[in-house]
Amino acid sequence: MSADWRPRLWRAVFIVTVLAILVLALMPMPPSPKALPYADKVQHIFAFLVLWVMGARTGWLRAMPLALALSAMGAFIEIAQGLTGYREATWPDLAADAVGIALGWRLVRIKPAT
Repeated sequence: MSADWRPRLWRAVFIVTVLAILVLALMPMPPSPKALPYADKVQHIFAFLVLWVMGARTGWLRAMPLALALSAMGAFIEIAQGLTGYREATWPDLAADAVGIALGWRLVRIKPAT
C-alpha cells in the first residue's frame, strides 16, 4: 500500500477536529465550579496547539496562511459566542488561541513544499 493515504487521513482528521472544536465552542456550557484558575485559557491554548499540529500535517498550507486561518477561526468563534446569548466573547480567549498557534508554530515546523 502506498503512503498516499496519509495526507488524506490527516486532512480528514483535521477537518473533523475543526468541526468538533466549532461545535464545542458554541454549545451552552453547564455551570461548573472553577477548579483551576484560567482553565478555560488552557483549553483554548491546547485546542489551537492541536489544530496547528494537525494542520501542519495536512500539507495544505504553509506556516503563515495556517496561522492566519486558525486566527480567523478563533475570531469567528469569539464573534459567534458573543451572538449566542449564552456564551460571551472575550479578548483573553482570542489571545489564548494565539498563544496555542504560536506554541504550535514553535514546536512543529512546516516543511516547505518541494
